[in-house]
Amino acid sequence: MERERNHPFKEIFGRTRMSFDLDGVVFLIDIPAVEKFNKDFGTSKTPLETTGWSTVTNWAYEEFIKRGFKSDQAIKMAAEYDRTLWSDQEIYRRAPLAPGVETFIRRLRSLEIPFDFITSRQPALKNVTYECFAEKLPLVDSSQIFINSDLGVLGHDFKVSKIAERGIGLHFEDYDEHGRLILKSTAASVVLLCYPYGTDLKDPRLTKIEVSGRQAYIEDFYKKLLLNSHLINVAQSIDNTPSLG
Repeated sequence: MERERNHPFKEIFGRTRMSFDLDGVVFLIDIPAVEKFNKDFGTSKTPLETTGWSTVTNWAYEEFIKRGFKSDQAIKMAAEYDRTLWSDQEIYRRAPLAPGVETFIRRLRSLEIPFDFITSRQPALKNVTYECFAEKLPLVDSSQIFINSDLGVLGHDFKVSKIAERGIGLHFEDYDEHGRLILKSTAASVVLLCYPYGTDLKDPRLTKIEVSGRQAYIEDFYKKLLLNSHLINVAQSIDNTPSLG
């Protein structure tokens, strides 16, 4: 990623404020989540088997069925397990940075391209989120991190409204349903870091990054940009209006 030579990076993105989702984009939350699932159920799942945010629920349902629970019981138990797992702060503390994140963020900083981090994480995860940035990505100021503080506001609604409020021109996302909402309700373009199963989401402001056999990372986006900047949709669809602040 350091091989860039005379690439029009600044010309494409220089006036556009970017934002990044956290889980699945900045932090690989699936790694510690799968480890915990295996410990709890005695399984041997791998992160490569995850297919999105419903994976844990589906796996738990299958395990409860194997243990003899009826379907309606298994559904309730799987949903409760999913809620418990994604509320475990240790899962978030142990999540490593995704490939290419630190290098990409340093590149943005060096070119003075504005960026934020906007997440749908629940309010209870606010402190651990700041802790993770301080430990793993300390070049980011806490003022650039936006996480919901209102229990009465759903995570996806917070994310969409904050993207609109911040005047985001380009958002990096891994969840196609959130990408759909962002494209529908804001002026932002979206880079979707797809999971192996892909997505049927289509939009002129959408760039899908797909890698065979695994989820795509920011590193994959960066490489595609360097090799195919004249082809990538996002370079042509961003509204290059002056960014906020």
